[in-house]
Amino acid sequence: MASLLIYSEQVDLSPVLILQEHTYEIRSGTIGIIGAGNFTSSILLPALKTVGVIPKIIAGSGGLNATVLARKFGISQSTTDYRHILDDPVIDLCVITTRHDSHARLTIEALQAGKHVFVEKPLAIHEHELLPLIDQYRKSKRIVMVGFNRRFSPFAQKMKSLLGGERSGDLPMNIVITVNAGAVPAASWLHDRTTGGGRLLGEACHFVDLATFLTGSRVLSVCLNAMGRQPTETSDSASLLLRYENGSTAAINYFSNGNKAYPKERVEVYSQERTLVLNNFRRLTGYGFRRFSWKWGRQDKGHVEQMKRLIEVVRSGQSDTNESQKLAQALISFAEIINTTQTMFAALQSLRESRFVDVASVGMTKTEPTAVDDNA
Repeated sequence: MASLLIYSEQVDLSPVLILQEHTYEIRSGTIGIIGAGNFTSSILLPALKTVGVIPKIIAGSGGLNATVLARKFGISQSTTDYRHILDDPVIDLCVITTRHDSHARLTIEALQAGKHVFVEKPLAIHEHELLPLIDQYRKSKRIVMVGFNRRFSPFAQKMKSLLGGERSGDLPMNIVITVNAGAVPAASWLHDRTTGGGRLLGEACHFVDLATFLTGSRVLSVCLNAMGRQPTETSDSASLLLRYENGSTAAINYFSNGNKAYPKERVEVYSQERTLVLNNFRRLTGYGFRRFSWKWGRQDKGHVEQMKRLIEVVRSGQSDTNESQKLAQALISFAEIINTTQTMFAALQSLRESRFVDVASVGMTKTEPTAVDDNA
């Protein structure tokens, strides 16, 4: 049996599917999403819904996932061509949640199109991607935000406050972060150095950013030690030792060989004869603090608060890009984002060379600045 399909000459072959008509105002913080995978469906879109924001359009390579999510979350359009998002003058913020190897390229394209950018971590998985990113950021004067959500958790915010708030950078501290990450199948794209970058680049960067937030300083040098006789750059059982500019240190243990019954994330901070212990972003316990003993509640890793603040920044800074830049610094400065990215590249270099590696020069040529200035 066979079916014969006859199309008229007027058939519409547009890659954009309009699910519902809606009017969007220019400079109102309208969002377009590139990527329709698990993170988008389970974390990002529910967070945006909680904030009360509905994207205009979502792009997915296959089309089906994007359309399913569009129907579920009330998004007006779905497409298989992300360029429709970049070409749409109404879109203010481009959200990128694709596989890791496309993050740097899509961020540059979105900046060139005049969009603010929220890109899931990591910002880049190859050193050579850094300078083009920095160059385009400086030219565009648009916001670039990476999804380091944990610093926006109410538990992390409370820790920062107890440690001195903005003055925490004046007080050196020791931090120990243990991540019981769990195993990921060997065939997963996350383990592919050219596609996922490896789990250290793709996930451990979260905790470098968290330590940077708590110390109020930037990473100066890093040493990486991984499990096994001949560990590779895609190892997912390793320890990072970080030295910070203000004298703080951090040890980040990222392990995939632990038991699932043990808590997934534990953060310990030691400072001025005081100790803070955060278990799984559910319970924070303090030792040596006069007016604080504990804080507990439902698990909150900061996804909703992160998106809430970002939307506020985009909307309030639309008419003045310079003010938009200033407001962006209150979230995560671009200099810190680059420092965290360089730290992960330096960690892999450390693994290859079995030594501490200075962070600032990684990914930079001799004719380029070795650090990014917040006010650049």
